[in-house]
Amino acid sequence: MELYLVKEIDVKEGSILLQNVFNQSEVKVYPEEEMILSLSKLAEDTPESEDIYINFDKEGGQLG
Repeated sequence: MELYLVKEIDVKEGSILLQNVFNQSEVKVYPEEEMILSLSKLAEDTPESEDIYINFDKEGGQLG
């Protein structure tokens, strides 16, 4: 798993845009609706000046 910055959460599309903190590559993932809603709620509760980071296994497609 690698560390990614959550750049954008699109609840309508059901996607999350992530940016790898090490090589700056971006990946768009389509996790389960529950994960989208949880991250969306977390983003609402997090001040704009703070970033949200998550672990993501690009090979296995798992968010952590």
